[in-house]
Amino acid sequence: MSSDRGDWWQRRAEYFLALANPEGDPPVEARELAVEVLAALMRVGLPPFNIEVAADKNTSGITLARVPGRSTVVRVAWQQDPAAEGRMLAERWQAQQAAMNQALRSILSIQEFWIEDGPLGEAPVVLGAARPPSAS
Repeated sequence: MSSDRGDWWQRRAEYFLALANPEGDPPVEARELAVEVLAALMRVGLPPFNIEVAADKNTSGITLARVPGRSTVVRVAWQQDPAAEGRMLAERWQAQQAAMNQALRSILSIQEFWIEDGPLGEAPVVLGAARPPSAS
């Protein structure tokens, strides 16, 4: 693998950053973290949500969201195909969403991102690129 492969993932993540966030770019303080998170999830094969494609077609993917009052963190969630919600029982759709959020939490934890403790199935809030030694 070439030495610039990591840079390729970073560039792809930077390109998709605003498209994966329906609210637009994350706060400046969280931008670097958001790029790292998105690049890490794309490396494992998860597609970013693309708001431009979603306007014309049904689409699924990773979304990034702001956390009100906290400008240095990023909430990561899975956006299911919106049309799927109308084609299945609400309980099933919610269970699928919770399972995907739990999968995101697990993937990010395995990659050693610092994840805020939260209920199972809730979209994870990423606090940092690595858990500080005192936060174990």
